[in-house]
Amino acid sequence: MPRFASVVFAVAAGLLLPLAFPGSPQAAGSKKQDGGSSPSPDAGAIPLIGGCTGTGGNCTMPDGCPGVKSCQDGLWVCIYRGTGSIACTACGQSGSRACTLSGPSSTCSVSITTQSCNCNGTQTCNQVPNGTWNACSTPATQSCSLNGCGGTHTCTNNVWSACACPDNSPASCTTACQTAGSSTCDTSCNFKAPCRAAFETANNCDDTGDGQIDEGVFQTSCDL
Repeated sequence: MPRFASVVFAVAAGLLLPLAFPGSPQAAGSKKQDGGSSPSPDAGAIPLIGGCTGTGGNCTMPDGCPGVKSCQDGLWVCIYRGTGSIACTACGQSGSRACTLSGPSSTCSVSITTQSCNCNGTQTCNQVPNGTWNACSTPATQSCSLNGCGGTHTCTNNVWSACACPDNSPASCTTACQTAGSSTCDTSCNFKAPCRAAFETANNCDDTGDGQIDEGVFQTSCDL
C-alpha cells in the first residue's frame, strides 16, 4: 500500500505555514535542499491572508462630499471623488462649495455678489463659508450743501436724510450788490442774516448792509 504524506497547515499571525511529517515527500525534499537538491515548489512562499475584498464602491466623506472607497494597507478607506458639491451660506444667501480631490472648495458660490449700499455706494460679498458683506465703497454719512450752507446728511435704508448744518457755521455768499460776502447758518442750513460784504465797493450800492452807500470810498466826478 503506497505511503501518503499527511500535511497539516497551521495559521499563525496571519501566515499560512505548511507542516510536514517525517517521511513525507515534503520533508524529504526539505532535507535534500541542504544537500543541493532543488527545493519544493512551495518552499519560502508566504501566502497573503486578509486584505480588501470586493470591488470597493461609493461612500460619503464626513463633510458631505461624495467619495469612493480605496484599498490602503489592506483596509477600505473613503477618499474624495472630486465631483459634486455641498451646501453653504454667505452674505445671508444659500450657496454651494465644489468638492475637489482635496476637499471642499474655500469659495461659497452665491447668486448675488454685489449690492448697493449707503444710497450711492456698492459692496461685495466675502464668498467664504459664513462670509459677510464687505465694507461699503462710500460712507453712510457724507457732506452736503443747502442754500449755500455746508453740512452733512446720513443714508438710512437707502434714503438720505435732510442736510443738517452746525449752528452759527460761517458761509460764503453773494450780496444783493453782487459782491462777495458772508453770513452764518442755522441747523436747517438757512442764513441767519442777509449776506453782507466786509467793506464797501464803489458801485453805488450798500455792500455792507449798514444802510449807507459807498461810505469810506473815495469818489470823484468829472463835469464835462
